[in-house]
Amino acid sequence: SRQLLSTARRPGNQSSAQNLVKTLKSKGYEPYIFSKTMDRKKYTVVQVGSYRSIEEARKVKEKIENETGGTCRVVIRE
Repeated sequence: SRQLLSTARRPGNQSSAQNLVKTLKSKGYEPYIFSKTMDRKKYTVVQVGSYRSIEEARKVKEKIENETGGTCRVVIRE
């Protein structure tokens, strides 16, 4: 399985997501951005990396939260 790090989702907040991408890139991360619709609301999601273990993803999650003041979550994809 792959562990991915995802920032908090916000309905329709493309400019905020773009700013977060810039911030993460300036700190050496390789984020990407995509849109997702849930409960008829369009969300903009910023995702960072693919990690071999949940522990590694959690460490990066905490580091990004400390560096950006935002909230993230670890997403597991098969």
